[in-house]
Amino acid sequence: MLENLFSAEKSGRLPQVDLVFRVPDVKSLQFDESFDPLTTWHYFTHHIRRYPHDLRAHTQRVLLATRPVLHSKLAGTLQDLFIALGTSGQALREELLEVAQPYLSNIDNAYFESWLKTPVLDSPWREGSILVSGNTTKPKVLVQLQKTTTIQQYASVLEEVYDCLEYGQVERARELLEAECLRPAHDPIFDQELLNIYQYTRDQGRLNQMINTMQKMGFIVPDSWFDKRQEAVQW
Repeated sequence: MLENLFSAEKSGRLPQVDLVFRVPDVKSLQFDESFDPLTTWHYFTHHIRRYPHDLRAHTQRVLLATRPVLHSKLAGTLQDLFIALGTSGQALREELLEVAQPYLSNIDNAYFESWLKTPVLDSPWREGSILVSGNTTKPKVLVQLQKTTTIQQYASVLEEVYDCLEYGQVERARELLEAECLRPAHDPIFDQELLNIYQYTRDQGRLNQMINTMQKMGFIVPDSWFDKRQEAVQW
């Protein structure tokens, strides 16, 4: 490894650094030309096998699959996002389907449009998917996680929020956080977690609506909300 780095320096070429070190430094959802699309897509494929509800990784993987070299895997990649979200994250599913539509077949477009209206229980496998089995008789979703903790058992609202996020119930987590953020003198951590959800789901509309609601209620809205609203223009 060291000798490869030193030899690259002598030759004037940039050293080859593993994606596991490079990817965390990328702040945007899109990757520039220094990242090979196919290699980076495979990186996220392995990552999602371990963390099937990482919505940021799913989003980056779908956006990568819009590159020409990955068009054949786009439908399966989008399918994994839909499976991971279940009935949650409607806004995120709609937005990423809109991004993917120009590169999908008419059949796939109709399939995902229908899925937005009616949840699909048995989803046929598509190239690129890793969350669906390859059975041709009765396909089986591999991610079927359900919460076993009742509301009464949670030690705090934040604990329930994290549990919801772990199991892909993003909308429920957002509703809990929005309720807490509308309480006087609430913990600032609720603001941060809610802003994170707005960013992950690219829900600029709800972000603006929440700011307006807090202002109407006479709250002093933290600067972090206005910073996020400015950032949301680029979502």
